[in-house]
Amino acid sequence: MASAHDQTLARAFDAQAAAFELAPIQTDPALLAGLVAIAALPAGAHVLDAGCGPGLLAAAFLDDPRGYRMTGCDLSAEMVARARRRCAPFGDRCTFVKESLAALAGAVRSGALPMFDAAVTRLTLHHSPDPARFVRDMVGATRAGGSVLLCDHLADDDPALADWHRRVESMRDSSHVCNLSARALVALATAAGLVDIHYEECAIATEFDEWFDRGTPSAPKEACRAALLGDEGLRSRAWRVSPLDDGGIRLDGSVGIARGVVPLATALERLDESPHALLALGIPRCPACDLLPATLSAVAGSRPALAVGMALFATPDDWAQRETLLWPRGISVSRASVPALALLAEGRVLATRQGSAPAYALDAWLTDHLGPADRPIPPEPTAEEWASLRVAAPRRVQHLHVKQDRRL
Repeated sequence: MASAHDQTLARAFDAQAAAFELAPIQTDPALLAGLVAIAALPAGAHVLDAGCGPGLLAAAFLDDPRGYRMTGCDLSAEMVARARRRCAPFGDRCTFVKESLAALAGAVRSGALPMFDAAVTRLTLHHSPDPARFVRDMVGATRAGGSVLLCDHLADDDPALADWHRRVESMRDSSHVCNLSARALVALATAAGLVDIHYEECAIATEFDEWFDRGTPSAPKEACRAALLGDEGLRSRAWRVSPLDDGGIRLDGSVGIARGVVPLATALERLDESPHALLALGIPRCPACDLLPATLSAVAGSRPALAVGMALFATPDDWAQRETLLWPRGISVSRASVPALALLAEGRVLATRQGSAPAYALDAWLTDHLGPADRPIPPEPTAEEWASLRVAAPRRVQHLHVKQDRRL
């Protein structure tokens, strides 16, 4: 049963959907392209878009030549319908569902859905009564080594200005809860267990009438206008208010973007809870490792009961974790042996394999140990694997040249 707040959100954004998908901040092409670039996901990655709205961010990812796949969830039926229409040209590379993030994360935990390679959310957190849980659910649905990206309109560090901003936002949108400051957004990512956190900001701007008119207001428009034109509007970084000669009001603000990585320890805790699990280990900028997300996604779809995780060793601290996290489980890995795969039974190694392979070949190896898959994989690379191969090809050629140079 949806909470009262979730029902309020659904009604509000059913009503706002048509104007929302045309709004200047939501449709800003530079911001959308910037988020795809900041996410820096491997080719073929399967991405969860939490609070997908009308599919604007999903379309930006799908339009990227790296062949991403998207699953979007939203509480608003109208938003989901618009996302499906917008992204229909991308065919089966995208799925949109009217569902809460909590329900989707629960399906991942139960094994009903495979883990995602990444999770993103944009301009959503300020509508959540419990943003910490929202981010934990994103982390819980994402494999080890996968990225979680948070993007939201920033509040002020000053508590008084932050409260003024909350009141003004609530006047134009009754579903609004609270924006976070830059410091609080990074703290939220850290508290959820993410590591290697990267943070940056991007300017946004709109006009008062456009901003107010697409909301679901709880106060008269003139009352909201008067509040914005008060002293706080001259001092706030959330909305810097500039009266215009024509009587309009320009609003300038910033969005904060925090991206973090799900650590190996988190993934191993999940995998230890499963009777059988497959753990893939790799390093960044490795062509063979770049192929793993698409392959593992196909394997996870063919074997729903198999927990699948992946971790990348990117820093010396990552390599140092082998002694405490991998060796006790019987997993040995070095820079020279990646990509490496370990099949686990109740947290202990059952079998290992070195090197990448198409999903159908990997499934044949799994069949030797676990029996046939629930949904057999055809004996050819999947469309997502082909997309990953096309993206990785230049890097594979570069690596071959480097190896040849070393032999000379």
